[in-house]
Amino acid sequence: MGATYRQTGDSVDYTPSADVTAGDVVVQGDLVGVAKLDIKTGALGALALAGVFDFPKASGDGGIAAGARCYWDAAEGVAKVDAEAGANKPIGKSIKAAGDTDTKVRIALCSGDAVTTTQQASAVADADAITATAAPAGGTGATDGAWDTAAHRNEAIATINALVNDVTALRTKVNALLASLRTAGLLAE
Repeated sequence: MGATYRQTGDSVDYTPSADVTAGDVVVQGDLVGVAKLDIKTGALGALALAGVFDFPKASGDGGIAAGARCYWDAAEGVAKVDAEAGANKPIGKSIKAAGDTDTKVRIALCSGDAVTTTQQASAVADADAITATAAPAGGTGATDGAWDTAAHRNEAIATINALVNDVTALRTKVNALLASLRTAGLLAE
């Protein structure tokens, strides 16, 4: 039997064992959500898994750059850029830089799968390892040291071919990453 569609996944049902206040960050295993409304003990409510939220952050933490991957430290009740060996759970990316003394950071919530996050990091590391050969230097014309010589043309052709191979390898890695995100349900077809 196949899967049955239930909802968009922007939020999930949640029945707390203790009262939850709007804005509380709730961690269930590797799943992190934010309560948009108060939820009473034993009552069915919902946790947001998507959206933009201002999360608390520690003052004096060195700041968080826009676009930085952020993690929730449940023990300290703050967002950080350090996963601390998996103790902190991924919550999304900062969409606005927060300075060292700021106590809030604006994050686009994207509660993700830890395996997917690891796969993404691996794919990025692999992509970073792909490098192209540097293009030769020189001017124009056929004189020594100029660009328009047979040797430089051959070197340019070799460089272009190396770049084509690098782009092909990168495309393969990006397609594999996209397939992983689709399999994990984090990216629509």
